[in-house]
Amino acid sequence: MKIIFINAGPHSPHFETQLELMLEHAAKGDELIYLACDRALPFCDANANNDPIFCMACEIKRRRGLAMIGFRGRRVALSSLYHAQCSPDSAPLDILDGIDSIEELRRLQYDSYDVGETLVGCVFNNFRTCYPVFEETTCFMRRAAVASLTLYRVVRAFLRENKPDVAYFFNGRGATSRCLVRACQAEGISFYTHERGSRIESYSLWPNTVPHDYGFRAQDVMQVWEKNPNEAEKRAIAEVFFSNLRRGKYPSNYNNYLVKQRSGTLPDDWMDVRRRIVLFTSSEIEHGAIANLGFRQLYANFATAMNRIVEGLQEQNYDGKLFIRMHPNSAGEATSILKQFHYADSPMVKLILPGEAVDSYELVLTAEKVIVFNSTIGIEAARMGRPVITLNSCVYDALGVTHSPRTHAEAIQLILADLPVPDAAMTDYLGYYMSCFGHSFKYVTFKGQGQERGRSSSKCMVLGKKLRSPWWLDQLMRLKKKYPWLEAMLRRHLYPRVASRFSIYHLHPDAPTGLAGG
Repeated sequence: MKIIFINAGPHSPHFETQLELMLEHAAKGDELIYLACDRALPFCDANANNDPIFCMACEIKRRRGLAMIGFRGRRVALSSLYHAQCSPDSAPLDILDGIDSIEELRRLQYDSYDVGETLVGCVFNNFRTCYPVFEETTCFMRRAAVASLTLYRVVRAFLRENKPDVAYFFNGRGATSRCLVRACQAEGISFYTHERGSRIESYSLWPNTVPHDYGFRAQDVMQVWEKNPNEAEKRAIAEVFFSNLRRGKYPSNYNNYLVKQRSGTLPDDWMDVRRRIVLFTSSEIEHGAIANLGFRQLYANFATAMNRIVEGLQEQNYDGKLFIRMHPNSAGEATSILKQFHYADSPMVKLILPGEAVDSYELVLTAEKVIVFNSTIGIEAARMGRPVITLNSCVYDALGVTHSPRTHAEAIQLILADLPVPDAAMTDYLGYYMSCFGHSFKYVTFKGQGQERGRSSSKCMVLGKKLRSPWWLDQLMRLKKKYPWLEAMLRRHLYPRVASRFSIYHLHPDAPTGLAGG
């Protein structure tokens, strides 16, 4: 088989995951191709500001990794494809002309590539809000658009010419990875996206889709459950998972979202009404622009959802109260959402801000029903016997323990209806899945405290050897974050000298600088 690996960033364990897969395919005798960036991109998801120091560290780490595994396949530099297939006038610099809003940008298509929604997600992720000031994002979007569209074109042409059997690349959500999904689909090439697994020592593969395709993941939940015939073992593992969540211990994450909450604490006016519904927000930035990746999204954003739900309840003369629990780790997002929320002062609504000590689990236990977008509190609420309504795709959609409306009218109907108590035993499927999905590494290992606390990036090893970029580059990047004056000095004196001579922006005299910020 002919296998192509398309550039992963330097971050651990994702680059190491590609090395793991290369070793597995090499052992089978497959023909390997590695298509990698050689500082050719003016923008990438890992390095949005095109920092040359970051690019240098990435390139050196990549060379070291390939040498470490004794890579014998064909290496293809991305710059060679750019110069072979892109004339100076072919860079799509005018793709954003005439677009002046996020809504218009979402609808932008290029060939078979939904570049508009990709750019929207990229803006959300880098500006850390789903409600950006559009005019402040145009320079950033222009760089991302040119990089993403050019990568789509050259990769699609390379696939057409070389006809690999399978392609591998990371995640598939960002500007320099969703274009790879669409290029493979356009050329009929099978592909896998890869991501972290349920544990530090594992990775996940998603055949011909992406990790955010929760419809596919819902099926995967059932398949992982059926692979293990030991019922008692599966339910015991699930119980440990949910017990850990209740104590604030999250898989592959050392942030305790419950640390500021006081057990048993409820809002002062909680008992003033007989009917109480609680709506939990989650992380909006990551899921704000992935509807075209198989993600069910009932409302355009959280603010729209909250506004329309309150309006729908008012129209139906709802006699209870809607308590909105902002995610404990979303202070920045909460500010953006609340600027667009029109009913913060409504007597029907009670806002619980991220830093408040209110106990989320006590809210669930004493609420009439729970509304979530796609967070794990939804499956936990079902396990506690609360009816749950999900407004976005969830990994637990297929378990039959939640209600998943497809229209706004259906959502309001479910919120007002008397819903049955869910079967708590079915929640074990997700608890087991979240503890066990993915493939165990064979050639990549982890050691030390990073394994227990989720800090895999500093403890990743390949074939028993540390894989790092040069220590002085790592140190320089740390110092730049700590001392802003150092970053300013480098941009003024050093960056113009070391900026990539391969940048696609240098193919066109009117192109924006590759070092432009947001």
